[in-house]
Amino acid sequence: SRLRPTHEGFFVAFTVYAVAFYAFVVACVPWRSLEELPLVSKPVWLMAVPVLFFANGLSPYLGLKTESSVAMYSNLQTEAGATNHLIAGQLPFAFGYQNDIVRPISSNSPAFDAAHVGQGKAMVRYEFDRVLAQTPGLLVRFEHDGITRTNDASWRNSYSNANAFERKFLMFKPVDFNRPKRCTH
Repeated sequence: SRLRPTHEGFFVAFTVYAVAFYAFVVACVPWRSLEELPLVSKPVWLMAVPVLFFANGLSPYLGLKTESSVAMYSNLQTEAGATNHLIAGQLPFAFGYQNDIVRPISSNSPAFDAAHVGQGKAMVRYEFDRVLAQTPGLLVRFEHDGITRTNDASWRNSYSNANAFERKFLMFKPVDFNRPKRCTH
């Protein structure tokens, strides 16, 4: 549990990231008037930064990741077709990752039980499969699609079948259906 990252541990990482980003901006952005520059010397590729930032914040509405998304700081919930957003939840054409929910019942790991087992607690199946793939020997009894089962040989692990982009990009925070919902960030 000491190796699990917390928000306190990220202050240094975000500070280094911010300093490096601003140093990059100072070094790469032309300081002359844009009217004086020829069209080909304008750094159009820098537009990728705000586009990626916007896509990251939009990802929960697209049915993609909820962890490490800008929207996570608003305590947004878009899992299992439910939302706590005032206007909209997942978009109609969203990916289905967040709608496949697993409710852990018990396991052979007290740490897993403390984090994920309890009234109103659930996990997105992809994140559940990530935990199973990265924790050899973890045996979990859970409910999925109304059926109680265990992660035996018949369970198809969706994380193990994912490509490198999915493994790097898709991250989901634990689902908490309890209300009022306390902020976990």
